[in-house]
Amino acid sequence: MKSKITTSVHYKGSRHEIQIDNSKDLNKKLYFLLAATFMFITAKAQVINFPDPNLKTKLVQIVPMSLLAQDANGFYIAVDQNGDGEITTTEALRVKWLDIKNASITSLQGMEFFTNMRTLYCMDNNLTQINLPGHPALVALNANNNPALSSINVSGCNSLYSLALNNGNFTS
Repeated sequence: MKSKITTSVHYKGSRHEIQIDNSKDLNKKLYFLLAATFMFITAKAQVINFPDPNLKTKLVQIVPMSLLAQDANGFYIAVDQNGDGEITTTEALRVKWLDIKNASITSLQGMEFFTNMRTLYCMDNNLTQINLPGHPALVALNANNNPALSSINVSGCNSLYSLALNNGNFTS
């Protein structure tokens, strides 16, 4: 005698059904179902490492009312969307426009994950270099008034048309 069990899994609006036709397959399919469910629940985006604590603090403190970050629709957003004190790759990809000026930032390391960003204001900081290769969406970068800024890499930023670097320490 064959038994038939139907199990439905609902995850973020999508529905998946697994049908088990006999008891021999029950253990295998049940194990698979549990493993798949566990992976959906525990899957998290990668947390970005920001070596400069001032940069991380600035990003985590940005909330919609601060008017310092926007998404693709032009809505002001919190960069740390879930409020856990960390910035994930998924959260970074939401940012299209960002203003991190006047925050004593010395390094933009970690910003390489903000690949959908179109505009970055990072003026009035303590940056010594800007290394943002591979940001194809970046159209405007303002890094004015970073007196120690002596090096910039924007290779691969093929859409970049506005670059402001006044009051840096460039020799050539």
